[in-house]
Amino acid sequence: MNNKANVTSFKPGHRQSEASREKIRQAHLGSVPWNKGRQLSAEHIAKLREAHKGQKPTCGFRKGHIPWHKGRGTKTPELQKLRTGLAYKAWRTQVFERDKYTCQECGTVGGRLNADHILKFAKHPEKRFDVANGRTLCVSCHRKTPTFGNRKG
Repeated sequence: MNNKANVTSFKPGHRQSEASREKIRQAHLGSVPWNKGRQLSAEHIAKLREAHKGQKPTCGFRKGHIPWHKGRGTKTPELQKLRTGLAYKAWRTQVFERDKYTCQECGTVGGRLNADHILKFAKHPEKRFDVANGRTLCVSCHRKTPTFGNRKG
């Protein structure tokens, strides 16, 4: 006996009952998670424990775990602190104001500007906040410099 009255087509070639469609609808609303109320028997829990006995946890978020990317950055934390500090921000503003917010290479006024260190920030600590060691460059001109990013220069 084919009962088509309570069965609707969910997608071509696939039929679901109204009860199934309602469960899916409720699950998508977040009110009925797929595993709500599901209980494992004590026997099943004991079997799982026995099967996993002696194995290391697979979760990467365990106490004492060091992420794979920890310490792989190119900038040391000290340099990052210097670059985000007030002295750096003041230096940057002074460089922009001195150059009247104009790229020193192509002459673009305003837009996305960078304050570029002429002598590398990491290699010349005595010149880090010297306004004479800075120049205003637009992003495209800054990327062309030999000292942009980690380039040797």
